[in-house]
Amino acid sequence: MPLVFLCVWGIGALALGAVFTFRPRGLADRYIASMARTDLSPKLQQRLAPRSAVVLWYRVGGIIFMLLGIVIPVLALTGVIPT
Repeated sequence: MPLVFLCVWGIGALALGAVFTFRPRGLADRYIASMARTDLSPKLQQRLAPRSAVVLWYRVGGIIFMLLGIVIPVLALTGVIPT
């Protein structure tokens, strides 16, 4: 059972990381649009990160998530992380 969980988690992490790494603009646009619809004070709206910073943040997070999707199952299958 842990092997199935590791495989599903690894595939899910790779897929989600790939979306955030290779298609971050659409996700960033959705985030910025949802923040624009909320009732934020003008000061908070001014402090909202620029789109390029949000895209960069999503890309870095996606790369880290993809790496974890590979490293954690490999470490568990080799016995470094006990399952």
